Amino acid sequence: MEITLALPVAMHAWIAPRPWLRVSHATSPSIAWDRLSVPLELIRIESHADIEQLLERLSRQRGPGQPVPLVTSSYIRADLREELERRGLGYLDRRGNLHVSSQAGIVHIESGPVNHHKLASGSGVAGLGVHGVRAVQALLSEGDDQQVTHLAGVAELSLSRTHSVLRLLESEGLVRVTGKGPATRRHVIDKSRLLDWLAAQPVARRRERQMLVALYARTPSEAWNLITQRLDRAHIPHGITGGAAAAALGAGPTSVMVSPVRISPQFSLEDAATALESEKTERGANIRLIRDTGMLGSAHTIEHDGVRLAPRVRVYLDALSERRGEDIAQNFRERVLGY
Repeated sequence: MEITLALPVAMHAWIAPRPWLRVSHATSPSIAWDRLSVPLELIRIESHADIEQLLERLSRQRGPGQPVPLVTSSYIRADLREELERRGLGYLDRRGNLHVSSQAGIVHIESGPVNHHKLASGSGVAGLGVHGVRAVQALLSEGDDQQVTHLAGVAELSLSRTHSVLRLLESEGLVRVTGKGPATRRHVIDKSRLLDWLAAQPVARRRERQMLVALYARTPSEAWNLITQRLDRAHIPHGITGGAAAAALGAGPTSVMVSPVRISPQFSLEDAATALESEKTERGANIRLIRDTGMLGSAHTIEHDGVRLAPRVRVYLDALSERRGEDIAQNFRERVLGY
């Protein structure tokens, strides 16, 4: 028996087809067993949604003749998936976890967890390089369709180097070419897949030289403002990143003990520590200065409430590398990146 799952185009890449499962495009989602088709109601939630409130709302929506509710999210926690299954409710997340229960039958696919730390510890794609990482970050930030000249300008790379990165992404099935001549553009097939691919490259998350320092401030937000004021005054390019930057954007941890700051490689970490009027220490530090090889987090920064933050994609990648950073990164990805 072949099962056909019809989903909106944006969700088509969430689940890989199986010999018994065909995934098709449709504006009205449904699942079909041979000739029996069951309509689906997609219910978008955030990964940190309150389980009890969600389940109560879904239970009220169910009734005879109603579409089968399918909870969708970038990431659905295992405990919520189990509770949805127990109550006969369906779900689909970007990692490929799928459960649909109806009178026609049950479809269940459980995808293995995405372990970015394990992926990043393996061998990456040859030829990417740290400047190529900056190009991919720019591609993710600038939009789905890009001309090479525009992307080269944004990433501050030569045209030849930008071409090389795009050809690499094409060979990986992450980017496709449309148009000819001056109208040639590169189209990102699936931003989520491209971001996962980038996170799996060791060069994108390699460990750089670091220095722990203590900066007197009553709160993390006060420390962030002091960092930007003092490093800007010293003309030192920088970007607060990781969980601290996520928190500054309202999508991170409520408590930040140490704030990572990427410092332009044109300056030493000692120079940055001096400009901050901070003290180098291993104990009681609240700032982690990071040498920003490739200008991945200290170029193309964003300003938020007077604080200079690393580019959003870099914030996500750096959060992943922090201790217990997977949940922080996932929440940031869902609420800020959106893919």
